[in-house]
Amino acid sequence: MNNDLPMPQQLTFDDELAEIKPYYLVNQANDLINSRQDLSLTERRIIYSLISLVQPEDEEMKTYVLQIKDLARLVGISEHSFYERVEKSIDQLQSKVLVVEKFDAKGNPIIVDKINWIQQATYLKGEGLVRIKLSDALAQYLVNLKTSYTKYRLYNVLKLKSEYSWRMYEILKEREPLQRKRILRVSELRRLLNIPDDKLTQTKNLKKVVIEKAKEELKEKTDIYFEYEVHKKVGRRIDSFVFYVYKNDQNVRQFLSKDAVDFDVRAVLSRIMKYGISKSVAVSWIKEYHPRYIEENLDYAIGMQSHSGSIENLSGYIYQTMKHNYAGSIYSYEDDEYESSLYGMAAGDYVHKVKAKTEEDIERIKDLLSRYNQAMLKTSDDFQALQQLGKERKRQLISLIDEINEGRVKHGYPCLSHSDFSGYEELLPYFNEWEKTPTQGSAEREEIPY
Repeated sequence: MNNDLPMPQQLTFDDELAEIKPYYLVNQANDLINSRQDLSLTERRIIYSLISLVQPEDEEMKTYVLQIKDLARLVGISEHSFYERVEKSIDQLQSKVLVVEKFDAKGNPIIVDKINWIQQATYLKGEGLVRIKLSDALAQYLVNLKTSYTKYRLYNVLKLKSEYSWRMYEILKEREPLQRKRILRVSELRRLLNIPDDKLTQTKNLKKVVIEKAKEELKEKTDIYFEYEVHKKVGRRIDSFVFYVYKNDQNVRQFLSKDAVDFDVRAVLSRIMKYGISKSVAVSWIKEYHPRYIEENLDYAIGMQSHSGSIENLSGYIYQTMKHNYAGSIYSYEDDEYESSLYGMAAGDYVHKVKAKTEEDIERIKDLLSRYNQAMLKTSDDFQALQQLGKERKRQLISLIDEINEGRVKHGYPCLSHSDFSGYEELLPYFNEWEKTPTQGSAEREEIPY
């Protein structure tokens, strides 16, 4: 056996550090937004930074390894004792309970679900690392999300100085895309904000300390702002408010960085191409349609296939859904040439990078095949050794393709497809075998972050 042949390294998730960027997206079911949460501002910053690592089409909760100093910097802990502060906050989170309630027609709770936020935290002393996993029970509110969920960029909330402002942002952000308003009874608002019964008992104080402060903070720091007025009174007592939610165009444009746009484009294009849409069509969609428009129509098409089971040509149905806006998305580039040009340039740049990456990966596979073929020529007179090399060649090529696709997913590139092997027919049988091998090919079924 030729010991000079390369052996692809097998990496595990635990070998890699997770990195959290402020432009990452928080995706959560609306039921989670409308739950009762008892978190301090620091705890909230930590837990939602972790949630930004979870992708809505993940199938299960994952374990993340983080640099404590990076997490501390992200959430605004700057003291010399930041290790202890972060560990103490995570300890407190492990004892905090999230309460999700289901109500009957009369508003009485009929199901009360109590969930811990963090399932496990392991500290690697001396290395400044924490291995952390969110509770598996949170999966129903964070993964495999197709409908009834809300997303926002992490930087919108990390800058807020009040947990009440944060919760007001989420409660109103849920209604931003379509309804743009929300009617809340005072009692419901107090429940969602977890205000104790003996605190801010007078509505005028509630308005001053909570609503007006949130109104000011959201207008200054986030992508939405709101106005509000009394909706209903019972006698002289205010029973409910109506909140009107608006897109904060000035902040959206100010905070829309190239990194954030690249992140969106990589996620959307890679996701589209996973369903058989060509690169050229996917790029034309990014230039014509807002990424949220694409996501909503893609979710609609996938949801229809899942529910009806009668859509034979999913990519064709996706094309029609995108063209006719079956999802009824309100997102567009209209009246915003700046945003349109940013996404258009990012799409072109991404496709160029995908092409270069694909050429590099194909060359790696070709090189490995060539080295095995040369080794087999040298042992052509030994039938048993030749058979053994043939089996090893197949195994190592499949392993390399798996490693390559896992790396592509990790870095936001679409997995290799049949079209990428055009002109390289000698490699295609190994790609076909990779697709059929149950212990390999896991990367192909994964979605990239978005």
